[in-house]
Amino acid sequence: MKSRFHQNPIPNVNLVHLNVLDIDRSIKFYTDIMGFTILKQEITKVYLTVNGKDPILIIEQPVGIKPKTKHTAGLYHFAILLPSRKELARFLKHLITKNVYIQGGSDHGFSEALYFADPDGNGIEVYRDKPEEEWLYDEDGNIKGITTYLDIDGLEGLLDNIPFTKLPEDTVMGHIHLHVNNLDKSDHFYIDGLGMDLVMKYGPQASFYSYGGYHHHIGANIWGRPQDINDPINVGLNNYTIQYYNLTELNETVNRLKSLGYKVDKEDNYYLTQDPSGNLIKLHI
Repeated sequence: MKSRFHQNPIPNVNLVHLNVLDIDRSIKFYTDIMGFTILKQEITKVYLTVNGKDPILIIEQPVGIKPKTKHTAGLYHFAILLPSRKELARFLKHLITKNVYIQGGSDHGFSEALYFADPDGNGIEVYRDKPEEEWLYDEDGNIKGITTYLDIDGLEGLLDNIPFTKLPEDTVMGHIHLHVNNLDKSDHFYIDGLGMDLVMKYGPQASFYSYGGYHHHIGANIWGRPQDINDPINVGLNNYTIQYYNLTELNETVNRLKSLGYKVDKEDNYYLTQDPSGNLIKLHI
């Protein structure tokens, strides 16, 4: 079943656009390893889908592309949300079979997650959400995140004889997690500008924002102390899209961003803005 936090009426991050060094190498990874299907292919850009209709990820090899750099704002990871725990177990077995280096696996209280990277070092999380009644909350009623060991035995116990071949149709872009170079400025943009809720705060190191009571649609951190703003010609994040389902809500967001001094440009069928760390965002209805 598709997550209720990733469909009408709750705005959500539904599309991520990445820069890669070698488009052919990335096509192989994102189809064979990740299980996406090609929706549309251009010479240096590929649109990837899970349902055969809508893109969920775009990979592009821009002219003049530069390798991933350290201490620069941009992508920390994008996160693919699977519709069930059994699908996460099946995906884990698939990664092991394909000899993919898994950087980590965690239970966050509200989710179970696997972490790894694509051939260019772009961070990837694949996760499943726990039922909402199992989420943890603090004494003030705020969602409480934890980081503890992933229950590998429990996942293995769900395995059957059906092999992983592609991502299920109800898979969505669960969230995006960003490197930013100033967390206070990030909070101002995402909370006061985009109108998101601050769901969790890890001291002065990381903030997590959401719409509609989700644990997070967007995360931001200063781990590694990024100093430079994101450059959309480098390997990493080109842009990401926030999907709105209500024109009034979209227009209110645009007006609020402008009133706070943020630049917003009207394009053909979306608005383009950027956070204070240079991460480009499309606001789309």
